[in-house]
Amino acid sequence: MKKLIVFLKVMMVAVTISLCASCDAGYVAAIPDGGPDVVVGVAPWQDGVWIGGEWGWRGGRYERIGGHWEHARRGQTWHGGSWVPHRSGSGYHWNKGRWGK
Repeated sequence: MKKLIVFLKVMMVAVTISLCASCDAGYVAAIPDGGPDVVVGVAPWQDGVWIGGEWGWRGGRYERIGGHWEHARRGQTWHGGSWVPHRSGSGYHWNKGRWGK
């Protein structure tokens, strides 16, 4: 029984750590500069959709991630990401882009 309790405690800690590692909990006091202008050009295939650059939380700060082309998804539209006020009321966090209707 003691082994089961220890095992369950270890599993709870592991799950908590993995959930926290996947959270995008960072926020900034001011919205960062958008980075360099990008010339998108022509899609490499007929149903190409440009997925504009995003911001990713890495190493305790936001980093700009360049855009890329994806194939269109039937019945869905790409909704680009945006900066939104952080729930704390001080600063902003990045709301990632997504496919949706």
